[in-house]
Amino acid sequence: MKYLTKHKMTVSIALVAIPLALFVFQNMTMVPTTTITYSQLSSLNGSLCTIRPSAAGAPYYTAIVNQRTLSGLTDVEVLHHVSSRLGFGLSPFGSLVPNKANDCTTVFIAEELARQLALVGTNVDSVQVRDIRRGLLPFTMYPRSEIDRLIVRFQNDPQTFNYQTQLPGSAHSAVWYKARQDIALLSTLRNVLGSQVVTSTGVLEDHQFNLEERFAEFWNNHFNVDNSKADQLCFGSDSMPETMRKQTGSTFYSLLYSVIQHPTMLRYLDNHANFYQCVSGVCSSSNQNLARELMELHTFGVGPKLTPTSTNSPYSQADVVALSEILSGWNVKSHTDVTSPGQFYFNSTLFAPKTISLLGVSYPGADAATAQARVSSVLKMLANHSQTKTNICTKLAKNLFASSFMSTAASACVSAWGTDGNLKAIYKAMLLQPNFWSKANYKSLYRTPIEVPVAAARALGMNIVDMVREIQRHGFTETPYNPSSLTIANFAILLPQLKGSSVWWAFYGIGQEIRSLLGVYRGEIALPIGYSDNGLDHLSSSYVDESSRIAFNLSNYLEGMDKTGLRIDKVSSVVRSDLENRLTTTGNLSTQQHYIQNILNMGSIVRYTSFSASKSGYELPASQQAIVSQVVSTRTAWPYFASSPGSYCIDKAVASLVQGSATQLKK
Repeated sequence: MKYLTKHKMTVSIALVAIPLALFVFQNMTMVPTTTITYSQLSSLNGSLCTIRPSAAGAPYYTAIVNQRTLSGLTDVEVLHHVSSRLGFGLSPFGSLVPNKANDCTTVFIAEELARQLALVGTNVDSVQVRDIRRGLLPFTMYPRSEIDRLIVRFQNDPQTFNYQTQLPGSAHSAVWYKARQDIALLSTLRNVLGSQVVTSTGVLEDHQFNLEERFAEFWNNHFNVDNSKADQLCFGSDSMPETMRKQTGSTFYSLLYSVIQHPTMLRYLDNHANFYQCVSGVCSSSNQNLARELMELHTFGVGPKLTPTSTNSPYSQADVVALSEILSGWNVKSHTDVTSPGQFYFNSTLFAPKTISLLGVSYPGADAATAQARVSSVLKMLANHSQTKTNICTKLAKNLFASSFMSTAASACVSAWGTDGNLKAIYKAMLLQPNFWSKANYKSLYRTPIEVPVAAARALGMNIVDMVREIQRHGFTETPYNPSSLTIANFAILLPQLKGSSVWWAFYGIGQEIRSLLGVYRGEIALPIGYSDNGLDHLSSSYVDESSRIAFNLSNYLEGMDKTGLRIDKVSSVVRSDLENRLTTTGNLSTQQHYIQNILNMGSIVRYTSFSASKSGYELPASQQAIVSQVVSTRTAWPYFASSPGSYCIDKAVASLVQGSATQLKK
């Protein structure tokens, strides 16, 4: 494709000081609006792009370019910023890489922000991600009700079950655990690969950020459940994380309703044991757990009033009791129900038929219909309460902004709340905040225990093409796991086969590294507050030390995938370079930083054009091979080298350099 010429600027330096006027001038004089594509990105250059953003992308571009001049944020830094704050770290694939970043890159980012925001909540995996999911995580391809019925069938099956010489009753637990594990690994798979696409010409490209995955992670943590506690019959593909993903682009009220009604939440916070009862003329609900957390964590974000005159909270303990009575009857079908085990249902024999006062408002509940309707009314009231707006917006702001900008960002969020909390309007308002794009907001936060391993996997080059190729090589598909035909006998055969694949272990390995930093398996955080999404809360010398080993550990999993494809030219004699000098004279830390800045800023671009099973694994271009060969030649200076003497694999070289300092943990 021919190169587009730079737009020749003959305007004096004075115009540089007024970027907004320059932007308007360009829009008036350049070619008609054209949506920029990946193929155009690969051939465009120049400090100012000759392609203008569309009407949808223009507001984002204006916000970015104004800050580019005002605060000195460069186009390279814009790409780093969106990849880590609105994604899970840079990947070395495609045209959207730092060493090529310029104004055209920024135009593309603006277009992507508009496009992705429109798609948030559609919950549609790309064809390639779906293929990987089908091979690695087959249980996530079926509706939860089918998995539930399968578990019941296994539980009641008298057939001898010798999986690891366990008793017959263990079979249904194995299915439950596998389905639960699949959901956790699916989240990780989407974090790592969700921003990658294969173009119509067969080229692997990475958008470098994915709003749906970023916000799905935020809400999944906000409405945290401990999956190991919740009922065993709530973990097919229509799990709570999947249910939330479908609502992340709607309203906070819709999201809240879907979460509170979900069987996993009802079991986790014991509302299945909440019923209205009268003893000796005294009537009350039997369990307050869901009611308490619904106000204290999910909406208001503060505990009940300490005294009747307290002003730090809008509700009292009496309101907790009232809300628990309103939620009585919201229940889950028993696992013995063969038609819909583990599903939500309203138990009309358990609800409170009386009128209930909550926060000074009376809610009637004379019969089952009005009792269910009043839950909807209460959730809508909670979703639109000023305290809820403040809590949710502050929490979102903490996730996206440096502390000095959080107040302004939260105010913009509250202003955009609208009816029931319009989530897309809220996201847009925050992303259009000038401070989001300021230099002071750049690398001002630290990665969380989930983000660190995912970022390492992406930086190491884990990609869709390799994953699909491995799935094809092993011949995996979800078909043998069809719940209607799955038996205890073939399940006992299929499960070890699946776990024998290197690609499954690669994602399992990421999960193990998350567990190392988080302290528990993903999705099994016992407290309803979830994990702190402020990476600074986790930062310690041991955390940094553990982080430095993560990429090294992950490379061992990656090395298992078709080793003939993981290669580097062996160089016995090399000329000393700046990189080698840094390694030998100033120590490994400087080398790590140099590596992040100059090699993961990607050099030449790696491209794939085929999914064929014969396609080799990830292969660095010659320019990168030469540089890393120099690092390999000085391998005795690597940290942890003693545990792997003699290894020349590219992944080992990369692994020792990817993570390892607090600076590198910033996002």
